[in-house]
Amino acid sequence: MNIRKKLLKNIVPGLTLVTSMVLLLQVSMPGVLALSQNDLNSIIQHTPFYDDSSSATCSTGTNTTGTTSSGASQNTAPWSSGLQPPYYLEAFAIEVLKDVAAKQGVPQSDAVTPQHVVSMVGWAWSEGGDITNDDLFNPYNTGQGDPGFLATAHSVSGVQSYVSFDAGVEETSRAIVGSYQNRIASVLTKPTSTATDFVQALTYFQKYPGNLAWASADNPSSGNAQQNYYNSVLTQVQQAATNYQDEAATIIGTAAHEGNSNQKVPSSELKFNGTTVTASASSATTNCTSSNSGVVSGNIVQTAINFSWPDRSPQSIALQPKPEYEAALQKYNPDAPYNGADCGAFVGTVMHASGADTSYPLSFTVSQAQYVLAHPEKYDVAYTVTDTSQLQPGDILILNAGSYVDASGYHVGNGAGGEGHTFIWVGPQPPNGYNEASASGGDRMANLGPAELSDSRGIYMRARLKQ
Repeated sequence: MNIRKKLLKNIVPGLTLVTSMVLLLQVSMPGVLALSQNDLNSIIQHTPFYDDSSSATCSTGTNTTGTTSSGASQNTAPWSSGLQPPYYLEAFAIEVLKDVAAKQGVPQSDAVTPQHVVSMVGWAWSEGGDITNDDLFNPYNTGQGDPGFLATAHSVSGVQSYVSFDAGVEETSRAIVGSYQNRIASVLTKPTSTATDFVQALTYFQKYPGNLAWASADNPSSGNAQQNYYNSVLTQVQQAATNYQDEAATIIGTAAHEGNSNQKVPSSELKFNGTTVTASASSATTNCTSSNSGVVSGNIVQTAINFSWPDRSPQSIALQPKPEYEAALQKYNPDAPYNGADCGAFVGTVMHASGADTSYPLSFTVSQAQYVLAHPEKYDVAYTVTDTSQLQPGDILILNAGSYVDASGYHVGNGAGGEGHTFIWVGPQPPNGYNEASASGGDRMANLGPAELSDSRGIYMRARLKQ
């Protein structure tokens, strides 16, 4: 997919200080909104956030404007690869990874892995730069504009060529390590990260303090744009893994459109074999989850928060689960309705993952209402809750529109529509004061939002796990 015209270049955010202050309020961490030193570094010093040895969970930023402006030093000499033509895509990818490793101060072997190389090859085909457009030595449509490296006038749309193979490598690596895109450098210098990790980091930029979108096609405020962008890049990476000897061998830097000219170097020139590389959505691992995947043992509230996007705006990525929640679904609730975009599945997954109640039904509000009513030794139940002052963080609210009648004759819900709803009361959370964590059947993954204690279907009952 050629998305070169969709790139937004060199847009410098004007509210960096304000954004940083907001981020300080938005980060959800084990404990009560505590920030680790890694978190503070990433926010204040723009150091890479990717560190899965940290106890930190993902930060969720709010930037939605794309740029590949670097923020890296522009005074370093161009990368010197020592290579001679013909230049080809795999060689470009490997040299960029070497340059990024040098700039990040890590061994080249950390960056130049089969997973990372196939990621770079697939990403180039997704972008289309120097593959299906007139750019030369600019496979990723990098918007870097150092005059000494440019062969054409700098264009904010990313339509530009570099004077040489090495100049293109240098400008690409500068963009990747720059403060607005450093998540990319971080995931590509983690030796254990996978191709799917790379696509997740590239797509969900707003989870990284100070980072901005690489392409305007990756716009979280435009419906399913982010999910579509993620799918399109992942598809290209998967194709690169399958057709590696063809795609990686593509000659670049020629006047012809490389994607159509079929000019290749012999496969014997390639350093890697794509058949050894996997890129799968089903095996996706997050590149910014904590070492415990957001789970806080015994803590319903913090686990629910860690599994939830911070709001229900379009930026909440509607049907894309937060990586911590996705990992928990795979482990504790793999058969969840709507792949986890379900209120009962969310509450059930939190209860199992946190260990608070590993017998709690994994889905369906009818079953969950029956369960809490049938276990008074575990749950204190209030049949009608009319004010939030009656709630404590960790309370489960259930409105059973299935019109279940308990043993005492109490009528739960009024039978109107669907199977009702359930959520976890987490107490007011900054910066928006949202006080519930919930998902909705087929509509959205887990989010924080404002609680409603009744609707046309009836009044919620409250189940509180006894100590």
